[in-house]
Amino acid sequence: MIYELSRAQFETIEHLLKKGNVHEEVINVVSGLSLGWVFVDNVMAPGTAMVWSEKTKGIFFIGSPASEEFNSALIAYMKYILIPRMQKKNLEGISLYGGSKVWNKKLGSIFERVEVSLSSGAENPVRPCITYAVQDNDLKQSAVRADFERVHEVPLYTLTL
Repeated sequence: MIYELSRAQFETIEHLLKKGNVHEEVINVVSGLSLGWVFVDNVMAPGTAMVWSEKTKGIFFIGSPASEEFNSALIAYMKYILIPRMQKKNLEGISLYGGSKVWNKKLGSIFERVEVSLSSGAENPVRPCITYAVQDNDLKQSAVRADFERVHEVPLYTLTL
């Protein structure tokens, strides 16, 4: 399952901010300096979290990528909860940031479960980045593009709404 935290509950993921290299914008959302939402695998003792930042229009994954309950709910949660919410904000897309090689690998395995049709178009290939498009409230893989190697500065996945 995936649960959304209220702003007053954001502090329950502060321990996750101390594990690994966490993007500054995640820290800003959790501390209240930036607007955003926080979603976790367990409200009382979060081990996995995804943090959406209004500023970056992106979702950052932190904590353990081993929560199978969280991971198996991710596609449906994005499809039925997050994507409609983003569309109400008139966003054209959101980016997903793995933040670590382990998270990137996990996100790759989660999104490969989505039935996709692939087209390519990379200008300066450095590291492949898969771009997803939301059509009729469904995730479709639409293109492969190149991004820079630095994990926190470029998205692993971009969802086009």
